[in-house]
Order: sequence, then C-alpha cells, then structure tokens
Amino acid sequence: MDTKNSTWRNEAFYKINALKSTRFGDARAGGEFNGVKYDILPLTRDRAGDGIIIELLGKWRKENESFFLSKFEVTFERTLAWYHKQLMDKADRLLFMIKIDGRYIGHVGLFRFDPERRSCEIDNIVRGEKSYPGIIGAAILSMMKWGKETLGIEGYTLKVLGDNERAIRLYKSLGYEETGRIPLVLINGKDGPEWTEAPEGWGGKPERFYSVMTFKGRL
Repeated sequence: MDTKNSTWRNEAFYKINALKSTRFGDARAGGEFNGVKYDILPLTRDRAGDGIIIELLGKWRKENESFFLSKFEVTFERTLAWYHKQLMDKADRLLFMIKIDGRYIGHVGLFRFDPERRSCEIDNIVRGEKSYPGIIGAAILSMMKWGKETLGIEGYTLKVLGDNERAIRLYKSLGYEETGRIPLVLINGKDGPEWTEAPEGWGGKPERFYSVMTFKGRL
C-alpha cells in the first residue's frame, strides 16, 4: 500500500470514529423519493442506551435471517453486544438508520475499506418495514453520495447471496454489475449449521455462492 492510499484510509477511519462520538442525529443525509422525504442517520455511541433502536435492530435481523449466512437466537443482550463490538468498535464500519415521518424503516451500511482502490463495500442492507417501496434503493444511493463527499470513497462493491434475486435486481437497477462469485460451504458453527466463504483453493461444487457486484454507474 502506498503512502497516499494509507493516508486516505487513516483519514477516513478518523472521520468515522469522530462521527460515532457525536450526538445521534447531528449528522445526516437523505433526500426525497416519489414525494417522500427521508433521512439516513449514522448510528453513534450514545444510541447504545436507546432500547428502541437496539430492539429494532434485533427484530429486523430475526425477520431477515434467511438473507444472512448464519442463524442464531436473537436477544436484546446479543444485539447490544454486537452494537458495541461489531459496529462502534469497528474502525471501518458505519450503519445508517433510515427515518421517514418519525419512523425507522430499515438501515444501510458501509464496511471493509479497500485502500488500494479507495473503495468500500455496502453492507447490512435491511428493509425493516415493508412500506415505502423503492426507498431502500434511494437510501443506498444517498449513502454512497455521502461516502464519496465526506470520506472520499471512489468506488463501491457488495456481496449478495446468489439466490437473492430480488436484491440482485435492485442492485442492478442502481448501477451494479456482477464481477465475480465466491463459493459458500456449510459448516457447523457455534450456534448450529451456517454458511461461510469457501477457503482459497477449494475445488468443490458450491450449493450456494456470493455474487460480487461492483458499482459501474455515476453518482
């Protein structure tokens, strides 16, 4: 990694950490879709004490578990621990709550920065409430524009389960194209069977796979 790219990554991580230490709601992006105004609000450390948000994150995870590689018993305590360890303590992870008319209806996120390409994955895309069709796509684009303007992100990628046809159609409509596939294998995890990415050099025939998609559109 050259010095310039290393500096960009460190500056992005510094901004993310500073943002997580602000008051929730002070930073926001958003827009309007089909006449509906929406905000995307980056979650911050002070929201760990917000039982409503923690409960919603757990509820939506449980309801959408078929779109995740692992299944486990979702509890308030486990969700709170995830909030601290896997969200707030991760230097390269942000999660934005989508808010419309005072209601949270889902979330979108950024994760895993690639300093060589100055790119980032979009991650944790969950439509929690089934109202406002099309709003998730609009929120993703708003987040990507925010990432470009605020963190200097120049490219975006994502990984989506190959059998999630609805999500793939959405990402294609936003300007993403499939650029690779990652085979998945079933293993025995600590909470039971779970899918994971096959090890490098694995030569079997995958039952499932991740579709790797790269943003080819314009913001």
